Amino acid sequence: MAQLRLQAGNIQNDFIYLSHNRKVPKKMSSIMEMKEIFLNADAICFDVDSTVIKEEGIDELAKFCGVGDAVAEMTRRAMGGSVTFKAALTARLGLIRPSYEQVQKLISEHPPQLTPGIR
Repeated sequence: MAQLRLQAGNIQNDFIYLSHNRKVPKKMSSIMEMKEIFLNADAICFDVDSTVIKEEGIDELAKFCGVGDAVAEMTRRAMGGSVTFKAALTARLGLIRPSYEQVQKLISEHPPQLTPGIR
């Protein structure tokens, strides 16, 4: 698993590329190289919270599950870089401990809102 970062203006989007132990260059040298990675990926996950959608999804889930303040503080620390992404996500999900049903109910009752200008 390799993690790539793309910088777009002052908005940073992260995505994780998963494949069968294939090494991914840390810096893309061309659009064709990027296309090849996308076309051959088993899965690509984008972090769109607070960029494409208005909400920070994990904070919304935490509020819905009754632990919003504690998780929001963990998110602030993670965004500041004092905690690794993996450690922060593990800690927050460990505190929330959401069930599949809770996630589905949150999505149906409070669907994510696109940031203005996103189509």
